[in-house]
Amino acid sequence: MTAVDNTKIVIARNCNQVTIDPPTAITTGGNDNTTLNGRKLNTGFSSVELKGMFRSMPSEIIAQLKLLQYGEELVWFGINQFGQIIGRDIYPGHPGEKVTGIPLFSPFFGDAGNEGFAKDDMANFSFIMDYGWRSDLQVDSAGVQTSAYQLYLKKPSFDALSVLKPIQET
Repeated sequence: MTAVDNTKIVIARNCNQVTIDPPTAITTGGNDNTTLNGRKLNTGFSSVELKGMFRSMPSEIIAQLKLLQYGEELVWFGINQFGQIIGRDIYPGHPGEKVTGIPLFSPFFGDAGNEGFAKDDMANFSFIMDYGWRSDLQVDSAGVQTSAYQLYLKKPSFDALSVLKPIQET
């Protein structure tokens, strides 16, 4: 992977127990006199949070990830269980020509903990994404998954689940 500018690329493997919490409605009122007829009023929605744990991640890599917690513009590319790279297609009508990461906010990378003898060290991580980050996901006739928000999933010509190593490139 390369970047065309001074972008830094951090590859972090060994992600376990990864979950993406769905957004929830933010409401006001409901079953009282604060809204018309006592109906609750939807006023917004929560962020989408991705959470997981790094298994036996070297402390040097966790230290490098922690440096990202201080306000840089960050994006992420995921790799799903099928080995597809998850990103955002920013050139509609030309799938895969210009792909960028999905914006992430409020990243957290915790210190490793251990639950005892013969157990792997585990370190929590999390970040939030915008509401609608994967809305209207569908599969086109070529098997590429696309959406109104240009979510892009593509199976590369290599095994992304085993080839990518935890490194930092600058």
